[in-house]
Amino acid sequence: MTVAAVVAAYAPRPDRLGRAAPFVGGGFGAGLRVWPHVVLAVLAAREVRRPVKLVLTRPEMITSVGHRPDSVQRIKIGATRAGDLVAIEHHGTSSAAMEDADYEPVSHGSAVSYACPNVLTRDRHRHRHVHRDDPTRR
Repeated sequence: MTVAAVVAAYAPRPDRLGRAAPFVGGGFGAGLRVWPHVVLAVLAAREVRRPVKLVLTRPEMITSVGHRPDSVQRIKIGATRAGDLVAIEHHGTSSAAMEDADYEPVSHGSAVSYACPNVLTRDRHRHRHVHRDDPTRR
């Protein structure tokens, strides 16, 4: 998505737009949007007419590319004395995204990850007011 957005906005040839992120593990979707530092790197490359390498430290990755929305989860588990799962009830409430009404169904994993005959999951989302100038304020 990021490459398509950069190509659409700045019209470089897609085959000339290099990107490499060998150590991104744990990005959790942060690469799905075009963040300000990506735009600045594209503009810098255009200005100097050379490739530009953008490197973010781990703390910069945490503070400059959004965050995983908060969630509240309640889980009840039933098992036999031998430890076999017989029931899972997992309820989750997540905040909706800032740009749209998308939310993460946090309980969905329980429905597909465990060999259990009785699984009940339910997800809800809530809208929270987020200050655009400081997303850490609530």
